[in-house]
Amino acid sequence: MKKKIIIISSSRADYGILNPLIQNLKKSCNLKTIITGSHLSNFYGNTSEEIKKDHIKINYEVRTLNKLNDEIGISKTISKTIEKITLVLLKEKPDLIVILGDRYEIFACAVSAVINKIPIAHLHGGELTTGSLDDIYRHSITKMSHLHFVAHESYRKRVIQMGENPKRVFNVGSLSVENTAKNKLLTKSQLEQQLGLNLKKYNVMITFHPNTIIEKNILFEINQLLISLKNEIDGILLFSFSNADSGSQIIIKKIKNFIKKNDNAYLFHSLGQSTYFSVLKHFDLIIGNSSSGIIEAPSFGINIINIGNRQNGRVMAKKIIHSDITSQKISKAIKLSKTPKYQNIKKTTVNPYKMKNTAKKIEKIILKYSDSNLFKKKFEDI
Repeated sequence: MKKKIIIISSSRADYGILNPLIQNLKKSCNLKTIITGSHLSNFYGNTSEEIKKDHIKINYEVRTLNKLNDEIGISKTISKTIEKITLVLLKEKPDLIVILGDRYEIFACAVSAVINKIPIAHLHGGELTTGSLDDIYRHSITKMSHLHFVAHESYRKRVIQMGENPKRVFNVGSLSVENTAKNKLLTKSQLEQQLGLNLKKYNVMITFHPNTIIEKNILFEINQLLISLKNEIDGILLFSFSNADSGSQIIIKKIKNFIKKNDNAYLFHSLGQSTYFSVLKHFDLIIGNSSSGIIEAPSFGINIINIGNRQNGRVMAKKIIHSDITSQKISKAIKLSKTPKYQNIKKTTVNPYKMKNTAKKIEKIILKYSDSNLFKKKFEDI
């Protein structure tokens, strides 16, 4: 009998990474999918439609995202997610659930699985992002999980340091980096048609999320970023939506106001992975504080500027330029990214998250370990 496995996705970000694993597992096991979080929010682009376009069956749409993303709203989302996911797990009784990352919605799904005594396979554990609350959620999910698929050897060591069984911690590289090689990219003209834009001499992709540790700085930080972009870039400015975190609505409102005053600026709810990778291929710069600038972007020929401390602690490629969030420092970083010295560094850089056959390795291990004994584990002392 095939193993019953449930994959849960809460946003465009984790779905884009999980897609090839979903495609593999739906052939080799009894696979069920649950979507929740911002996938089902009109405000964040209703990205469930992207999943349907990929011909993936969505078995359960679990609506839990509160309209408010302040402390009360997020708390309500977490509690509602635990309650509703528990009902699905009680009905399906899977052998294993697969989750990725560090979202608070995913944390709630992990809690639900533990309550139901269902083993968890977790992707992208062991990482650090000291400028956000994601660290806390991620490490908590690690301690609730039973199989760990990490993206770098240093992350494998950190998960083991947290008391996890070394035999259940696997460095497989990043699924999303493997995806960069497998996705069919658009030509420049196809990308222009897809976006409805004519690219200029220098084009910039911007993804900026709230610093959930020090939220009082959000308004200042987004203002500083927008000032530097207006001063330094006269090409296309392509903004993507922020995550559904506390403070994201402030950022989105400021970007929308900026777009009204600058006819070279555009905002997209979600590009979809193939289009997003095509942007990284044909644009000149990605700037912001998103993990995609750290993990996927180094696989392309694009200039990369990481601003602020949100991603502090991650393993990073040499080509990434780091900047404090002041308009002066960001402007300096943009100028540096265009210099011959930086271009030489960029040509020789290696993506530290790149490994071969990531999806296949994960599938093979999941099918081997997804049995009733997997839930039992103990703290492993070093």
